[in-house]
Amino acid sequence: MGAVAAGHTFRPFGYPAADTHLHYNQPFTVIGSLCLFYAFVHLSVRRAPLQRALRWGARHCFAVYLIHSNFYFAMYYVAAFSPLKNASDMPFARLAAALAGYWLLLVLGCMLVDSCRTALFRLLRLDRLIDRCGEWVFRALSAGADRLFTLTQRIESK
Repeated sequence: MGAVAAGHTFRPFGYPAADTHLHYNQPFTVIGSLCLFYAFVHLSVRRAPLQRALRWGARHCFAVYLIHSNFYFAMYYVAAFSPLKNASDMPFARLAAALAGYWLLLVLGCMLVDSCRTALFRLLRLDRLIDRCGEWVFRALSAGADRLFTLTQRIESK
């Protein structure tokens, strides 16, 4: 819980102070993410199966973030972590194995859901429909921006 001063609760970044280390917008999380990105950019993988696995994982990372940070889904995986409430009583090896297992299950489950979504979109040819709609929206926005630009040019010239 946050510290209370003059009737206000301290909520850095909009979250209760006790939970701030758990969110993606924290400085150490961002710095760690940038360091991992830098490490993977300079990583040289020569084995084809490992390259395929890394590409498959990279393709689904954003979906893992979107699914995992969804408020409605969070209720389910927080409930899944409830056996770890008494983590202070567990030996370190067992706790580390449980956390690694939960993390692996969460990440692979989200990747599997995104793989199913991708296959379904491809089967129903929704990717082409989305591309066409995207092109239409881009053309409409470009035309609107052009009109706005010419309007501002006319106003400035007066």
